Amino acid sequence: MPVVDWDGICFDLRDQPSLIDTLLLWLHAEWLKQRKDSLENPAEAYAKRRAQLQEHLSGAAVPMTLVAKECETHKAPPLGCVSLTRLNSRNTRLAEGLWLSNLFVTPTARGRGVGDALLQSAEQTALRLGETELYLYTDIARSYYISKGWQECLMSKSHSSGSSVAVFKKVIQASGA
Repeated sequence: MPVVDWDGICFDLRDQPSLIDTLLLWLHAEWLKQRKDSLENPAEAYAKRRAQLQEHLSGAAVPMTLVAKECETHKAPPLGCVSLTRLNSRNTRLAEGLWLSNLFVTPTARGRGVGDALLQSAEQTALRLGETELYLYTDIARSYYISKGWQECLMSKSHSSGSSVAVFKKVIQASGA
C-alpha cells in the first residue's frame, strides 16, 4: 500500500468511547442513504447498529473500531472510522476470517488520505492479531477497494437489501515482507 500523506492518528474507539454516538450517527445516516428501498425499520436498524457498536467497547480484541483524528486531543473532531469484526457466515472459510466494515470518512476529510490511513491501521491491527487475510463486502465501492489491492472473491446477495454484493479478500503482510 502506498505511503499515506495524511499525518493524523488512528486509535481504538475504546480509548475515547464518548465518540460512539458520533460514529453511530455517521454510520446510520450512510446506511439510510444506501438502503432507501430497504424494508428494515430505520429505528430498529439504529438500535441494532448501536448494540453492535457497543460490542466494540468490550475487552475482546474483536470486534473493534478504529477512529481517525487530526491529533490526540479529545477536542479534535473524529474524521473517520473503520471496524474489524467476525461475521456469521454459512461459508466456513469466510466465517473464520476477519472482516473489515464500517469504513467511513467525513465528507470534509475525503481525498486527504484518511481512508487510506484507516485501511493501513486496520491491516496493521489484523497482523498484530495474527491474521494474514481480511475480507469485506460492498455493493458501492468496488473500484475503491480494487485500487487498494483487494481482490473480488465472491458475488452474493445481501440479506438486508437483496442487492448483489461483492466479497473481497486481501492477503496482508508486514511491511517489507
